[in-house]
Amino acid sequence: MLILIGILPGVYAINPTVTAAGVAGLVSDNKSVQPILDAKAGSGAQITGADAKTALSDFLKYGAKAAQTTFVALAYENRAIAQIVGTAPTFGKLTDDQRKDLRTKSYLVGESIGKLTKPNKTFTAPGDAKTLGDYKKELDGMTKFIPVWVKFMVALCLGIGTMIGWKRIVVTIGEKIGKSHLTYAQGASAELVTMATIQGADILGLPVSTTHILSSSRGC
Repeated sequence: MLILIGILPGVYAINPTVTAAGVAGLVSDNKSVQPILDAKAGSGAQITGADAKTALSDFLKYGAKAAQTTFVALAYENRAIAQIVGTAPTFGKLTDDQRKDLRTKSYLVGESIGKLTKPNKTFTAPGDAKTLGDYKKELDGMTKFIPVWVKFMVALCLGIGTMIGWKRIVVTIGEKIGKSHLTYAQGASAELVTMATIQGADILGLPVSTTHILSSSRGC
């Protein structure tokens, strides 16, 4: 088990099912996007790898407006993606460290592009926003990948855990949260509110906690 824990993150850091043709397409799209990013970055601007990572991380984390440094970092990291991908015909031929590094850079570039193209004002040249949007989707396909067996195992473990510990969950939610016990109608209402809230958050792409939502619904 410990061996699997150590190996799997490296193996699945990037979608391993991408074919050689897919990798070649990524390289081509990367080259198409690079001039757009370079134009925003400007000429003569220099940045190091660590500074580029920090600049994009802060841009995504703190919601600040894009500065010149943001575009310089974005262009730098996108070039780094091309350099890593260009060393092997498929992701399976990359080392674990290369896959992890590629995932980090692809995530930072993809999410930064997504944030910059949402207002549709940053890139005003005809076709630039679409080109960048398509490129982001390609990067998302690489990084936001979960093997089917992982989904199955998570669902199975959750199901087994609920079957075994359902009584403790029911008692905690129904009796130990709040000052009074829930009636059947109140319990059903809390579950419906939870379901609607989680569904709305999923549609909007908002990170939420199922437990916190259910606890809040129960308190209301």
